[in-house]
Amino acid sequence: MFGALLSLFIILKDISVLNEKNNIIGVNIEQLKRRITLLEQDKNIQKITDLKAENVALRKQIEVLVAELNLANKEVASFKQQISQDAKPAIKQVITQETTAASGNKGFLKK
Repeated sequence: MFGALLSLFIILKDISVLNEKNNIIGVNIEQLKRRITLLEQDKNIQKITDLKAENVALRKQIEVLVAELNLANKEVASFKQQISQDAKPAIKQVITQETTAASGNKGFLKK
């Protein structure tokens, strides 16, 4: 009987030790979960920071592109104006030549 009590006591002691280890493991798991959550938050914060920096860079790039577009539009407008001014005397000359030629043709048609 004494042997059975001793065996029961040893089993209860083992159960107590295993229970203690189980509690420690449970605490470690909770700590790991918290660490994982913090790491995920840090990664998300880093992603947000990276996206903000990329956004700023893209805005600056857009400003540069808009400035280049405005400059190109001004150059095109200036070029069109120059062509128009250069073309006016040539157009007047063609009109004068056609008018003169037309007058000459009238005389030719009369003969």
